[in-house]
Amino acid sequence: MKTYLTIAAMICAAPALAGNLSDPIPTPAPAPVAAPMPVAGTDWSGAYAGGYLGNIDTSGLAALDGTGFGVFGGYQADLGNVVIGGELDYGRYSFDTAGDPDASVLRLKGRVGYDAGRVLPYLALGFAQLDSDDLAIDKENGTFYGLGADFAVTDSIRLGAEYLRHDFDDIGLEANTLSLRAAYSF
Repeated sequence: MKTYLTIAAMICAAPALAGNLSDPIPTPAPAPVAAPMPVAGTDWSGAYAGGYLGNIDTSGLAALDGTGFGVFGGYQADLGNVVIGGELDYGRYSFDTAGDPDASVLRLKGRVGYDAGRVLPYLALGFAQLDSDDLAIDKENGTFYGLGADFAVTDSIRLGAEYLRHDFDDIGLEANTLSLRAAYSF
């Protein structure tokens, strides 16, 4: 029995050699990965209405310059990067010439644009009807094309600019309009 006690005492007195005698090396924590910043997207879908101020410059049948104002309304669909829509607009123009002749323009417009966040550059194409008792033009039909850009000030308020080139071939009249626009989106 003495032998067993001696062996047990020697085992208990022996140092533990299971580990390493040096200090443990800490493993570095993984670097945090920054989440991508969310892009403030603008949904251009829905109905809108607004008004514009602009100028007009004609050539061909009559070379006239003038200013005008108008109202418009439309609907567009945001399909991701592409925005498509249609618009109806009515404008009145006064020309800077003797007698201050007036003219009105009714437009049916298609628009295709690129959704660049808060900015929407677009191309426009459509049909126009010009009417002016002062210039002896009775509901002359024509086409137009152009480009513009809208800026979303808020989710509902939009400001923009638009250039349109009109061709009224039957009477040999061309008209260029440049407008500053403001709209409210529903």
